[in-house]
Amino acid sequence: MREAPRGATRTGPSPVNFTLRVESDRVIVSRDDGASVILNDSLSQREAAELLDRFWSSRTATRSADTAGALAVCAEASMMRPSETGRGISWTGRPLGGDDRLALGSLVSSKSRPLRELLANRRSRRHLGPIGLEAIATILWRTSRVEVLGPVVDGVQVTQRPVPSAGGRHPHELVVASASIEQLGDSAWAFDPFTCELVRQEYLPEQVTAATSAVMEAGQLASTPGAVLFLRTDFSRTLSRYPAGAALVWRDSGVLLGALHLCAEDLGLSSCLVATSGVLQPRGESLWVDTGALALGSPPTS
Repeated sequence: MREAPRGATRTGPSPVNFTLRVESDRVIVSRDDGASVILNDSLSQREAAELLDRFWSSRTATRSADTAGALAVCAEASMMRPSETGRGISWTGRPLGGDDRLALGSLVSSKSRPLRELLANRRSRRHLGPIGLEAIATILWRTSRVEVLGPVVDGVQVTQRPVPSAGGRHPHELVVASASIEQLGDSAWAFDPFTCELVRQEYLPEQVTAATSAVMEAGQLASTPGAVLFLRTDFSRTLSRYPAGAALVWRDSGVLLGALHLCAEDLGLSSCLVATSGVLQPRGESLWVDTGALALGSPPTS
């Protein structure tokens, strides 16, 4: 690394926390408010390689790289605060567009078991048989419907839903893929939380098949699942309020996936959480990505 000029004095604001990422030919510095700068002119490839070698071969290091990464994430999380960013409207809480829709309200089941029983019996199960649209409707309605509309804060419509989300941002859309549910065919369908309908999405059948296959491989599933619920996530909904809040999006993903898993258990279904990401083709917006999936189906008959 180049040395600072002798006699130079650092002036300016008080120190702030930041994240430093070293790549093959550049350094990226990010503040906790999300602002980043690329120092590509200040680091040669040789210098970057030397810096990485020193990091990996250091005998004085007391923690592994994995632990250091975890500590960095924790440090970011400890500094997370809501902030008025002044960003324009990015999502105003309107129903999904699309003419091909399936109403789910009349299919929702009212039967349920005590929570303590669900927690005692819950298991990850990988033998997943066919299921009906009624089960999907019940799971989606119980976890993800909009119950109350709040104000628009930093460009996003705040909503209240059965499952909590940081700042009421709810960055996820639930996308259903199922070859065993006749009404859905070989398409993918997104749940509209405002109207409680499924809306056909513009995915090609081969894209849906590839995404389902990726979930099967990652989850080591014993059979093709009756359905897969993908969390399609808009990071900008959360980042417009929490500029360094990417970790909040992942926490929200875990909370929602856990709720979906328990709802499947309540209906007597088998299900398995799968930590896939990026297996669905993007919608075009740069900050949309899938952040996990739930594979579910009927339990084995024997």
